[in-house]
Amino acid sequence: MEFLNIHDYDGRIQNQQELRIMKNSKLVDFILHPLHNTKDYIESANILFATFEKIEQKDYLNNFVIPAICDWPGQINLRRAITLRLNKKDNSGIPSQILSLIPMIGPLHISLNSRETLFQIYHFFFEMIYHNLFGENKILAQKPKPRLIDLILNLTFYGWKNVRNLIINHFGNTKDIEYLTMIDLLDNSLPLTLEIYTKLFRCGFYEGYLESIVKIWVLFQRLQRHNYNKAPLIFLSDVFYWTLNKHPIIDILKNNLPIFNDYFVENFH
Repeated sequence: MEFLNIHDYDGRIQNQQELRIMKNSKLVDFILHPLHNTKDYIESANILFATFEKIEQKDYLNNFVIPAICDWPGQINLRRAITLRLNKKDNSGIPSQILSLIPMIGPLHISLNSRETLFQIYHFFFEMIYHNLFGENKILAQKPKPRLIDLILNLTFYGWKNVRNLIINHFGNTKDIEYLTMIDLLDNSLPLTLEIYTKLFRCGFYEGYLESIVKIWVLFQRLQRHNYNKAPLIFLSDVFYWTLNKHPIIDILKNNLPIFNDYFVENFH
């Protein structure tokens, strides 16, 4: 949490504000299509390739790559399609343009899933806070809307900041497991899930974001979050490979991190 304590991100986020403006996004087509398996994603990719042939030169995808920022199903199914193309080549029935896609797990999905997972695991605790704030008669669903989860987590975090020193001084170095569990939640897991996207990613702080991806993977693994206990590892594997081989994409990622964002698609939804 060192990065979160000693850096002021507000200026950096303000500098990247233009990257989140929807007017800079172009919707080239809107197609209703199921996305349940790899075949569906291949069909959708073919639509994308046909669109690029219309708006760009025909050999565009032979000279450029397209980062595909998506959720877990999008990432894993596109990677399966790429693997099939590499292994079976033309016999796969998958166009070679699929190799120009670079699937990446969306940072917004990482953030939303980490908040949801943390909320569900510690629901008993957040429910007590919710009742204390809004009344005992209010019912808190096991899986409320993301906006409500975000509200409760932020209220908890900023409330904890106000009383933290008092609590720490009172209990000292106690080794009680329940106490240490709550301290870990409030001091480590909670600020990590709240700030990995809203501050570290959005301000383009590459080193801090990369370190937080490692921490968020540990959190997903510890809380046994299905699929998302693997998604950060895939991203880290790609980054370490690009770094080791000095691939030019790593410099683009470092210098333009906020561009690799799934915000626009999710906001359109």
